[in-house]
Amino acid sequence: MERTTIYLDNIIKENLLDISLRESKKEGKRVGMAEIIREALLEYLKRRGNAVKSETPKVVRMLATKGALNKDFEKRVKDVQKKLNKWKI
Repeated sequence: MERTTIYLDNIIKENLLDISLRESKKEGKRVGMAEIIREALLEYLKRRGNAVKSETPKVVRMLATKGALNKDFEKRVKDVQKKLNKWKI
């Protein structure tokens, strides 16, 4: 998930806060404006005919290779840490 900034006028913000309050009471847990906006954007994208998936194949591939990519890096970091630990500062 990525963070972004959007500017809302007071009318939209008040309506989102009202929806947030109603949904929070109905679900018994806090429902924030960001969650409502994400839901609205997903609906908008679906209506426009865009395929919306929970995770893109690119992200899935990145997560699948995470361990393999990190093993070599972790080894190099540990080697550097060992060398630095020998130094007296």
